[in-house]
Amino acid sequence: MPLLTKYLLREYLKTFFMILAVLLLTSLSIEILEKIRKFSSYQAESVWIVQYFLYRLPTLLFDIFPIVTLVSTLLTMGLFARNHELVAAGAAGVSPLRFVSPLLVFAAIITLILFSLNQTFIPLTYRTAKMTQTVHIEKRRDVGFSGDALWLRIAPRTLAYVRQIAPDRMHRVRIYALGEDFSLQQQTEAAFLIYEGGNWILKQGSDRTFLPNGGVIRTPFDERQIILHQTPDNFQGMRFTSNQMTDRQMRDVIRHLSEDHLDSTHYRVDLQAKRALPFANLVMAFIGVSLGMTLTTPKGIALGLGMALGYWLLFSAMTTLGHQSVLSPILAAWGTNFLFLAVGLYGIFKTSTPYSLTSP
Repeated sequence: MPLLTKYLLREYLKTFFMILAVLLLTSLSIEILEKIRKFSSYQAESVWIVQYFLYRLPTLLFDIFPIVTLVSTLLTMGLFARNHELVAAGAAGVSPLRFVSPLLVFAAIITLILFSLNQTFIPLTYRTAKMTQTVHIEKRRDVGFSGDALWLRIAPRTLAYVRQIAPDRMHRVRIYALGEDFSLQQQTEAAFLIYEGGNWILKQGSDRTFLPNGGVIRTPFDERQIILHQTPDNFQGMRFTSNQMTDRQMRDVIRHLSEDHLDSTHYRVDLQAKRALPFANLVMAFIGVSLGMTLTTPKGIALGLGMALGYWLLFSAMTTLGHQSVLSPILAAWGTNFLFLAVGLYGIFKTSTPYSLTSP
């Protein structure tokens, strides 16, 4: 590795890990202050509370990485400018793009790692944290989680298995009725369980009754009312979101919805957003380098944070338009990345000579 690259990365990583530690501690403190009073009201055991916050750490890290990259890049570039190292590198024949390339390569590596983790590991820890909160802290004994599905106890010996859930609608429902000896007496399968007029109604399903002699009686139905004491309010927050599902699970949900002739636009947008979000880290690196090469440190940080806020506002607005089918899923999720990346690239290439760099 060239000596200049080693020096740049050493100086950058010192700032990077310092900012990472500060922001992670701040985010975790806010999370603890927000949740601890609520958790204490359930008289939860300390071990479950600690476990919840440990499982929340990967998501918190994922959320703060773009800001960490932005701020650490701006501070590092400001340090180089203050020490006139950018001008010295230019005098030695090192172009501005070559000078900052190690920082951009490092950001790209972090982005690829985040992309990989956001498809598998991070959703699993997010879902485990939610399960810990629901089952062990809030002591919801009528709810259980299994992979990307939900188990509900709707009667003492009656369980429901749900693959996709919304507050007033469930998809691909299986209901198991057990006997006194907990043997399976009846199994009901339905495409939908819908809350209408104060009642829960199964639609497009069939009953399978298991006889003592081993026979099975199958009875199809178009719709049938069942007794379910929970209301839609009880299922608020139980819907599996993109934060809780892996890439494969989201693709499965989209396929199931398409097979049931249901609108999957919301999930298609969320799938693309899940793939696009890790690249915010790389985009912030380009923005940070661009501002750091042309502005003094205080101005660069202020403008950089403003652009980061603009990024998240635009990203949220575009995904909302995607959910409403105004924009295609790819444009809704990736448009913000392309726009801000273009801004960062323009700022870098606009700095044609190292002598145009501004010192603080």
